[in-house]
Amino acid sequence: MPSEPRLSARLFVEGPEAGRPRLDVLFEGDGGVTALMGPSGAGKTTLLTCLAGLLRPARGRIALSGEVLFDSEASIFRPPEERRVALVFQSLALFPHLSVWENVAYGVPRRKKSERKEVALSWLERTSALHLAHRRATALSGGEAQRVAIARALASEPRLVLLDEPFSALHHELRVELGAMLRELLAASQLPAILVTHDAADVARLASRLVTLDAGRITQDRSVSP
Repeated sequence: MPSEPRLSARLFVEGPEAGRPRLDVLFEGDGGVTALMGPSGAGKTTLLTCLAGLLRPARGRIALSGEVLFDSEASIFRPPEERRVALVFQSLALFPHLSVWENVAYGVPRRKKSERKEVALSWLERTSALHLAHRRATALSGGEAQRVAIARALASEPRLVLLDEPFSALHHELRVELGAMLRELLAASQLPAILVTHDAADVARLASRLVTLDAGRITQDRSVSP
């Protein structure tokens, strides 16, 4: 009997026009990085926000690592803070009033403050950002802020990592450098990840699978050759 995939999501999100849903998909996955591509308005960010618990679908079901996070028929909806799903937005959303290490420590679950700081510094070291630990988030460059955002996401002990165009504002050399770093960190932690991107080079560098969305539906799902 085949085992259940680590992530299984059957989602329907209503659109502004009758008969044209924002999202109507069956999405399943296990490990590795899945790249999500498609034109603007295709439903890519909608899929991520549903998985993260920031948007409640009209109907469907989401199960992650054997735990049901959403089931419209059973009236189950786990809030974002209970899902252990890390989401890195294009805008990064670091807290401007906190230092870098405090930003990373904020997401560390179930620890004393001293232990959260230790975990935060460890992840900053792994993302080559330890020297930034005591800076304010507002004093960071785009690349520095992205390293901190990745450290904060992984420090939260997630079961799934969602990345919404995390490298779009960076120049080519930095995209390549941070992409390589992220690939190594995800491989070491064996975490499944979904990467929204418009850049085919990001797919080639990071992903083992490519899913294409158009008008809220999956139009392509294939493996990516290394």
